[in-house]
Amino acid sequence: LLWGKAVNVHPTTNEIVIDYRHQLAGVFVTLAKGDGMTDTEWEKVDKTVLVENTVRSCKFNLQTGEVTVDGTPDRSIQMLPQSDNRYRAVVVPQIVAAGKSLISVTIDGKAYSHTLTEAMKYQAGKMHNFTITVNKSATTGDYVLSFSDDGISDWVNDETSHSFSQNQYVIIHCLEPGKLKESIAAAGIQSAADYMTLPPTR
Repeated sequence: LLWGKAVNVHPTTNEIVIDYRHQLAGVFVTLAKGDGMTDTEWEKVDKTVLVENTVRSCKFNLQTGEVTVDGTPDRSIQMLPQSDNRYRAVVVPQIVAAGKSLISVTIDGKAYSHTLTEAMKYQAGKMHNFTITVNKSATTGDYVLSFSDDGISDWVNDETSHSFSQNQYVIIHCLEPGKLKESIAAAGIQSAADYMTLPPTR
């Protein structure tokens, strides 16, 4: 969600520069191979990473750019895999309370969660970086995870969506306010599957 605003601008034929900034928060998790596994074993392990205990709905003030949570934490977000065992998600800026699970990792069908000892705040326009090291016990074969907070950094673009290898764009002409849904239907788009069958427009 990018937002920008220009004030005190009069009608002009000149270019108007608007600085946009990210209004949501980013989460970046790196899964690192620990002890007890070879590189080949590590790559074969089935892994899923979830952001937990977050509110997924928000209200957005178009005038100020302010984003506020709308609802209560009720769902997890499955993080999008990047390269090299890294995972990324975008969340609504909010505070996750102490005692709640922040990140959950499912490895070979078994879930492991990291529970907060202190409240944590997702900040708008920032990336929150974590590393989870996965070790495998030589005696029991169980996985043991260790969690580290790598701090907050500037926004990093998603390498999947910004590669443009998996994206198509369709321009919808909506000439009447409040008629976007009808305009989409008139373009023959009823579902994501319909969208993907249309010729791309860049």
